Amino acid sequence: MTTTNNKTISNEQNEDYSYWIIKYCSPNFEYPLFLVWYTDTDKASTDRLLTYRSGKILAAESLVNLYSTLLSQIDSLTISENFKLWLDSLTKVDLIADCTYNLISVSNNIKKGSLDINTVEDFANFINLYGDFINQDERNNYLQIYADNELIKGLWDYFYNFIFWPRFNDKEKFDVSEIANLEIDTKDLLIKLHDILNSFDKCIKIAEKAIC
Repeated sequence: MTTTNNKTISNEQNEDYSYWIIKYCSPNFEYPLFLVWYTDTDKASTDRLLTYRSGKILAAESLVNLYSTLLSQIDSLTISENFKLWLDSLTKVDLIADCTYNLISVSNNIKKGSLDINTVEDFANFINLYGDFINQDERNNYLQIYADNELIKGLWDYFYNFIFWPRFNDKEKFDVSEIANLEIDTKDLLIKLHDILNSFDKCIKIAEKAIC
């Protein structure tokens, strides 16, 4: 564990409160955005993206200002019971993103016809995030048509059938060279990926910078 100026560079408090910070890179934005993903304290333990009451996804432009940005927007957000405790914990650490969704890289690799394991996994992870957003609010049901696209579902199924579960069930015997060949129209896949990205990114609202 690394420490600087008596502050721990760690996101262990995110595990404690079930809140995580996502670095989101999309070809629709000139710079990375930071989103907040959490598991709700409701009976279903619903996985959610932090949103405004309007249903728009809150996005911050930097980690440095994340705390002040969230604090300034708190009255307009849909939050769980743990939110304020988690928010308070952000003042005690130097923030880092828990994970990165780099859809610029995914898009570029598909464009080049390069569907290696990392690209396919990053693609599947984003589709899972997209699904979480759909399922967290009935107002998002109209997005399901994009997730149900044959090519989108086909690549997602391929990842879980031939990569995720074989690797999960027996990591030592998992052999990349033995993965079944993937036959897919990458040009059409790229179009469908951009469709799903456009639909997701239209749901993002970049928070105004807090006045210090």
